[in-house]
Amino acid sequence: MNSFSTSELSEIYRGISAGLVFLIPVIFILFFVILSHNLVVSMSDRLFLKPPPTLYIFLLQIPNSWVGCINEKNLEAFKEWAKPLLPLVLKSHDQHDKHIRFSFLARTIEEIDAFYERFKDILYYSIYIQKHINCDNIDRKIYVIGDKVFGVQRESPIAIAIRENLDFIDVDKIDKEEFEIPEKTVQLAKILTKEMNLKLFGFDLIKSLDHDGKYYLIDVNDFPGYRGLKNAENMIVNFLQKILYF
Repeated sequence: MNSFSTSELSEIYRGISAGLVFLIPVIFILFFVILSHNLVVSMSDRLFLKPPPTLYIFLLQIPNSWVGCINEKNLEAFKEWAKPLLPLVLKSHDQHDKHIRFSFLARTIEEIDAFYERFKDILYYSIYIQKHINCDNIDRKIYVIGDKVFGVQRESPIAIAIRENLDFIDVDKIDKEEFEIPEKTVQLAKILTKEMNLKLFGFDLIKSLDHDGKYYLIDVNDFPGYRGLKNAENMIVNFLQKILYF
């Protein structure tokens, strides 16, 4: 059997990454054309994740999360829906393209108006909405490559923007550092690997300030950028080289 060369695998990886950046927004557009009669769709009650009992001392219930569309026609209806749920985090689905990605904390109705005025030109597909969690403002990004699990952490871009009164922050420029992940995080990675049947993916954890330091799982990315992880591309290529054969 013939195997791919390292250079060929690098090109495959770059091609898949570029293709998914294009396809993911298209998929979400089609999905919400089908569900266009709904303002928001709850995601929290549709989750597959059922951690074993040993993880309950470490992991909290996933925060209430929704997917919805905001436009000129439904803005007032969206604000009416959101009012009793504030504060909310509003995020773009596409976090790869820095020109259309955002993470915004809306604490008041006025801040929803400010959000819409600022981002209305790129709100042509659905956004991800999540109940804001009182946390330590550190994003812990867990990356999985095959059976290996890595951790990279950074200060929350929302926390930086609020503290420094910034209208925009380039998340690629936030300092990142690798950290040693606890065994329970490795267990969680194994559960997600099995449930989603994925070998290359990432997920985000935040540490609660209200529940004795337990963690919330707030995001799962089926094709992350592996930002901040040293030698990530070579590790991915080596992994693909082991499993891809003609």
